Amino acid sequence: DYRAAAEAYKKYLEIYPNDHQVLALFGNALEAAGELNEAREAYLKVIRLNPANEEVKKRLEALQ
Repeated sequence: DYRAAAEAYKKYLEIYPNDHQVLALFGNALEAAGELNEAREAYLKVIRLNPANEEVKKRLEALQ
């Protein structure tokens, strides 16, 4: 269940908000759950933290 995964990632990110790898997974789970605005926000934060993440850039472009 993608929503349950997103909730688990969200709890982790409350403790480690700058973990760009988990943030990318959070975005993926949100996207899969249909929470597209939230997924965009997560992906944008990943890019701010790790501008070299090409996979997240592609996912973000696909959501635009």
